[in-house]
Amino acid sequence: MRPTRTDDDEVRFFADTVGLRRRLDAMYVESRALAQAEEWRKHLDLAMTMVPCLAYLNLHDWVARILGRMAWSYVKLGDDGHAITLLDLAERHDMWQAAAGYYWAAEYSHRSGLDALARRCVSRFREVCFQELHLPDPPTSGDLRLAVAFYAALVRREEQSGSFQDQNNQSDKGRYHELRGRLLQDVRDFEMAARYYDAATLSRYAACCRGFAEITRASRSHDPDIQRGAYESALQTFESTNLFVDPLIREVLVLYCQARLALAAMVRLARRGIVAAEDMPAFESACKNLVSIVMGGASIDDGGLVSRAVRVPTLSGSVALIELLGVMDELRVDAVPEGSALSQRVEGAFDRLQKVLPSFTFLATREEQ
Repeated sequence: MRPTRTDDDEVRFFADTVGLRRRLDAMYVESRALAQAEEWRKHLDLAMTMVPCLAYLNLHDWVARILGRMAWSYVKLGDDGHAITLLDLAERHDMWQAAAGYYWAAEYSHRSGLDALARRCVSRFREVCFQELHLPDPPTSGDLRLAVAFYAALVRREEQSGSFQDQNNQSDKGRYHELRGRLLQDVRDFEMAARYYDAATLSRYAACCRGFAEITRASRSHDPDIQRGAYESALQTFESTNLFVDPLIREVLVLYCQARLALAAMVRLARRGIVAAEDMPAFESACKNLVSIVMGGASIDDGGLVSRAVRVPTLSGSVALIELLGVMDELRVDAVPEGSALSQRVEGAFDRLQKVLPSFTFLATREEQ
């Protein structure tokens, strides 16, 4: 008579003595590197060999995790049907990892311009969190606040589980701290996220978090020198040629930092008071430079920050972007405002836009108040 389940002694022998668990850990690290390099087909080939081995070891949370990662590859390959099927299958193995799979599938969908699929994944993520996992946050919670609560609970669960090795748990800790950083606009959370991403060998994610730590540090300071230095540091990070696989998000962040540096030059003059004739040319030049970066030049190919921002789901139609457009129109009409009132409004508009900027890892941003 054939056995109906794998004997525990047999599983332990193959997992630990023969070394199947160690081999699977190494394969997971390799699969993560393939995904980072956008080698989606190779990633799928490797992931498919992992699933039956994980099932043999009764590691159902890991099966769900890998099925979710396979779904992300199919999203990038434009196969919505396979992606949804894999996410549905993940639910049969582990609801926690399935929820994480839906969350990330939404991110990948947004970046691929598949907004309908993204909304479907976010909707199911919310349903799983409330109906299956019974998270305490109220159903009216925004997506970002819910994601923070979910990842906090997921990390605790993984730390208590014997199936996740430390090196394979660091990325979820990084996600938690980055999301929390976005929600609270906290420099320390971004810095913690970078450390965890580094530990997970996700150097691109780590670098992006360090860039967000710098722009958050700048927004929290009233010292012009600290602000300028922080935006310069962030700009250097975001301009790194090996940082991003998503050029649109990279361009938005680079132009935002360039605009903040141009604004800083304008604000310094405004704070001094535009009274001396020799100050006027410098102030007008700073205004024109800022408008050019934000609105773009005369050429259709010379688009500025706004032309990119409207192509990002979290920015297009946002109150912050609409407000920025309004103050830019004022600035073009009134290049020399009375006192520094208009300069302050421009600065406030940029501060609010910063809270909804997209990042490399997450398109989810703080809900606008």
